Amino acid sequence: DGWYEIAGVYTLNEDQANAEFAKVYFDGAVANLDVIVDDVEVKKIPQTCQELTLNPSFEESTAFWSFIDRGYSKVSLYSPGAGGESDFALRSYDRGSSEWRGIRQQLDNRCFVVGAEYKISAKFRLLNPSTGEGETCDTNVQYNSGERTQCPSVVVYGWQCEGDDVYWRFWNQIPGFDWDKDSFNDFENSFMVTDQLASCKSVHVYVHQVNRNWDIVMDDMKISAAGTDAPTYAPTLFPTETGVITTPKPTVPPTSMPTVATVTDCPGDTTGPMEVAAGPIMLAKSNSLCILTKAVVDANGAMSSIAPVARSYDGQAWEKSAGEFATMLLYGQEFGDYTSGSQITLPELDGGSKYFLTSYSYSLSEENTVARMLETATFGTTLSDLENWVQGTTFVDWVDDQIKKPITSHREFFRQRVNPRFAHSLPIGRSDHACKGQSRWRKFTFAKTDGELWWKEQW
Repeated sequence: DGWYEIAGVYTLNEDQANAEFAKVYFDGAVANLDVIVDDVEVKKIPQTCQELTLNPSFEESTAFWSFIDRGYSKVSLYSPGAGGESDFALRSYDRGSSEWRGIRQQLDNRCFVVGAEYKISAKFRLLNPSTGEGETCDTNVQYNSGERTQCPSVVVYGWQCEGDDVYWRFWNQIPGFDWDKDSFNDFENSFMVTDQLASCKSVHVYVHQVNRNWDIVMDDMKISAAGTDAPTYAPTLFPTETGVITTPKPTVPPTSMPTVATVTDCPGDTTGPMEVAAGPIMLAKSNSLCILTKAVVDANGAMSSIAPVARSYDGQAWEKSAGEFATMLLYGQEFGDYTSGSQITLPELDGGSKYFLTSYSYSLSEENTVARMLETATFGTTLSDLENWVQGTTFVDWVDDQIKKPITSHREFFRQRVNPRFAHSLPIGRSDHACKGQSRWRKFTFAKTDGELWWKEQW
């Protein structure tokens, strides 16, 4: 009995931008129904890189905001908003059976210049769909927990980017943040545009990955430029004053993030772990092996619950450690690589946890070094290979010697030892004893003759 509002953003390609005219079609409705359309408007959206989100407080109803997964979730206005009874917020409901569903808006990817910094701010509530009462989430959970108790996060999602898609998930970084189920909760975080994000053909902001049994209510969602605009790569169109000479593009491109002046060196391999503080840090590259870890420290100084975060070795740039902990802790962040070191912002830790740098060193005997090389360059190292190795031989000399040897044919070796053909049918390829030389074995576990037995009965 009412009107349904449609709004969206469309980016023209080069052919469309040069066309003489364009047409707007409304289709897809059921054939036996009439469609009534009113207040159609197509207008150019100005490039507003100071504020990336359009209609952040929903003065224009739900314009520019949409659901995730058409047909499986919905969005509508919700009152009261964060500003009181006369204010509106946006509600995501009927989210079905997936945490993936929620709210999204396409952002202007022209604004994503390498080095530009943006601040994310919003207000959130979580509601029980049946009762309309508020739900409580766990502010200490910053991942998709099995209990689905995580609070709302904000995702910057880039598609068709160099290398791979960008999926940066940001959690609330307000210190001492506690969730109030009966009112709107403030959200803050920030990010810097990297080369990969700047290369994306399309960028969206997503709010999802919340318990599917809860409705998400959002208000005042803003992604605002922090500080001044990023430097441009070309002079402005006109000088600001007569006689001012415009310079060409900067001789050095801007870095992906502001650099930290002080470089933190790793401790010596005999001095033990060294504590480092959370926040921006420039870590010197290690010529041996240096590992950044998280550990819980008790009153006596004993460490427990140690988990690796990042590492640097052999003079290489710092990189995240493998594993879920490091991935989730540094989600959405990458090390900035500089001549003096590698930079990252370490998140604050809870529960008495601290960051530590620890160095390690090792040395290999010549025999172990040769064994490692032979393990990678041959079909396997044998004791006779190591015993016959002439001391002082370089790896280059060994490779040259191998090249000069007569060619051997693996095919010839194989055909001399496979079962020969017979003039009559025989079960060919039977297994020999495991300890017999040149024994051959099937590449499968069960044969047809095993019949209908379950695998446990054949064990």
